[in-house]
Amino acid sequence: MGVHAFDEEPAHLALYRRLGATVATSPVGVAERWNAPVSRQVARLGEATDFPGVDHYVLTIQIAGPVVRRVDRPVTDEAGRDGTVSLQVPGSGGRFRAEAAAPVDYAHLYFRQSLLDEVDDGHGGRRGAGRLADFFGRPDGELPGQVTTYLTRAFDTTDPPGPIEMDSRAYLIALDLLRRHRAAPVADPERAGLPGGRLARVHGLIMDRLHEPIRLSDLASAAGLTPYHFARSFRGETGETPLAYVMRLRLERARDLLTRTRLPIAEIAAATGFASQAHLTTRFRRAFGITPARFREG
Repeated sequence: MGVHAFDEEPAHLALYRRLGATVATSPVGVAERWNAPVSRQVARLGEATDFPGVDHYVLTIQIAGPVVRRVDRPVTDEAGRDGTVSLQVPGSGGRFRAEAAAPVDYAHLYFRQSLLDEVDDGHGGRRGAGRLADFFGRPDGELPGQVTTYLTRAFDTTDPPGPIEMDSRAYLIALDLLRRHRAAPVADPERAGLPGGRLARVHGLIMDRLHEPIRLSDLASAAGLTPYHFARSFRGETGETPLAYVMRLRLERARDLLTRTRLPIAEIAAATGFASQAHLTTRFRRAFGITPARFREG
């Protein structure tokens, strides 16, 4: 996976938190942090609200509030409204002003060039060619919905997302940005195959590591493919996304342990890679229509 957006810029993370943002880098821990952490905040944007240049991309979605104008350009009709997205590229800054005194509810998603390079490589591009142009206040097709879903999942404490899910969502967002916001269009190569031997290696890795977080890049490495190519190929071969496949195996292992052992359900949750007993219960009931406790009684 690419370099985490805050690995080399801890001061920026501290800055976002000082501004009152709620930041989600991952509910799991430092070793499994997502490529694209997010923050959400509500703030008043006055006449001179400056955002300094940073060394990573900042993708912003306006959730609610008054119209916001970008005022650091000589002539512009760009305006941020509810549901629009904006992109700040590395090294760039900006000045913004809300048209009313009411606070603006917005969220940032942060990522580095390395994420774009990985997506570009896996989609037939050339490393380093996938740089983006900045933009402000665009409805932009499916992107607002993708960012909203990413934000919702990032802060979901009842059913916390795993690294595979957030990696996959970050790849889709990056691909959409590359398709829309650079000069050269992204080529669409032929789908890479995933022969049985590669699939067996991937399956074996998952079974060996069901008890711990698994990244999309781990599975791709076992298959000898880039993460984006792997995700496309895996679904073509199995009919499931990597996330769905891993979740199914975890639930099947949990069901087996519930049947064969008297281990506490909390221990079964830990042994099968769930964040907590409550997380296992939510997923188990969704898949099988019954809670683990009732299943064991049954």
